[in-house]
Amino acid sequence: MLSGDFANFRAPDVSVNAPLDTELLDEIEAVAHEDGYELLRLGDDNELDHGTAVPLYFFLRNGWQGRVVALGYSFLSNEDHVRFGTCVSRAARKLDRAVAFIASGDLSHRLKPGAPAGFYPNAYLFDEEVVAAISTAAPQRIVNIDQNLRRAAGECGYRSMLVAMGAAAQAETDNEVLHYEAPFGVGYMVAQLARDREGAR
Repeated sequence: MLSGDFANFRAPDVSVNAPLDTELLDEIEAVAHEDGYELLRLGDDNELDHGTAVPLYFFLRNGWQGRVVALGYSFLSNEDHVRFGTCVSRAARKLDRAVAFIASGDLSHRLKPGAPAGFYPNAYLFDEEVVAAISTAAPQRIVNIDQNLRRAAGECGYRSMLVAMGAAAQAETDNEVLHYEAPFGVGYMVAQLARDREGAR
């Protein structure tokens, strides 16, 4: 069982719980091993951080029921993250399973004075490039984004997006930015990259 709560956000009574999809996780681990990657599993407590607990909270609140695999990322290259995403896709295909892959859409954390990571005047350029890349169905632009700009923008979702791109690479393309806002100096994007084989979003 995977679980998490929001005690660090002054809401200790709000929690999420979902069963771990051990079958899918085992297959991802096996496929990734074939490509030279090693997965490090969560500890026995299977405690989720807020990056996973938040989207899971909204899924559960809206009646979704299902098993979950929570994935982190590493400090390997951009290409490695995309390639690992293809491992996730291959694992799902081996199991003949439809899988929803959810990645962080947090972009720059430095969009205005008082933002959590400080202010960088050109941070908005990073967000604009990511949004444009998805809107124009050219996600490869995200891989090739200026890495100095990325670091200066203080983002935290970039590597998650790279893994998502790899996971969606063999699916039916359906790039669309559904929403973008930055009310607190952090860019929040909601977008989709692909449909599953039945045509569901």
